[in-house]
Amino acid sequence: MIFKTSNKYLNYLWIKDKYLLYLYMNTLLETCLISANRLLDRLLFVFINKKQIKKVGIFIFIFLSPFGLTAQRGYYTKGDTVFYSHYRMNNVDAKSFNIINSNYGTDGQKVYFKNKQIEGVDIASFRALNDFYSCDTHHVFYKEDIVEGANVTTFKIMDTDYASDKSNIYFWGEKLEGCDLKNFRRMEIDEEHYSCDHKRVYWRHRELKGIDKKTFRIMKGHSNIAFDKKRVYYYGRLIKGADSKTFEALSTYFYRDKRRVYTLLMDVVEGADAKTFRVYCPSSPYGGDKNRVFYKKEPLCCVDPDEFVVISYNMGHDGYFLYFEGSMMEPVSSHYLKMKPCGFE
Repeated sequence: MIFKTSNKYLNYLWIKDKYLLYLYMNTLLETCLISANRLLDRLLFVFINKKQIKKVGIFIFIFLSPFGLTAQRGYYTKGDTVFYSHYRMNNVDAKSFNIINSNYGTDGQKVYFKNKQIEGVDIASFRALNDFYSCDTHHVFYKEDIVEGANVTTFKIMDTDYASDKSNIYFWGEKLEGCDLKNFRRMEIDEEHYSCDHKRVYWRHRELKGIDKKTFRIMKGHSNIAFDKKRVYYYGRLIKGADSKTFEALSTYFYRDKRRVYTLLMDVVEGADAKTFRVYCPSSPYGGDKNRVFYKKEPLCCVDPDEFVVISYNMGHDGYFLYFEGSMMEPVSSHYLKMKPCGFE
């Protein structure tokens, strides 16, 4: 133990002062954000009726405006100039400009998606279908681009991500090749965009080749992960070598199968012992096995995994030294020793 502590102290002497400054600034920022959240919570509690909520909104606007946090969104004019968000739109007549919806506008001669002109559009028949799809008598558009081959007459919006015509399904303007329209369904209404028909499985508009549809499923609580009987997918990308039968989530940051440990981004934690690997807090990127502590996929030098404690998302200590984002910072003070493990959860 004496040798171990001495070794840590020698390592500590090499730590540059900029890490200490980074730590202190991060702590100060976290304190300010916590105080701001508490202030807003108290204001919403005090001004609970509708008339007073309006006053709170005015207060927040006045408070945040100097910091640029209330910048305008969508279309607006200043004098003779039209803006979309902070983009200046050149050669647009502000007097004749008409806002169609939050993303589409026209000056009577051209049609725009946000600050970009839509080429080849028939202005007389143009109409917005939602905030991203539009059409005229000849074409369907997704944002400012033509959806190639889409049938204008039968084109309809299915939800915020998917659309269809008489023959095809479209995701963000891209055709799902080979998809059977009658048997199409979303596998989950979430942001991960897995869908299928009676034969195929798609991630967004791309078919997952060679997949076993009968055994394909999405991990409960981790919809970015999906399986079939042989493979594991992360956002539609095959994770090579992953064992689907034993693959499991340890936390929001770490996963494992019988052979390896993986991070949130599916990077392999090299050298980690999968059988004994554990997490210290459900949402922290610190984990450990019987031999070492890891921050994300990097091992910490000379740290006893049984003594290590996580006290914030990216901060922990082993009773001797404080670690920030996996780097040794300073001898741990009594303040940090008194902090509750995973108290940030």
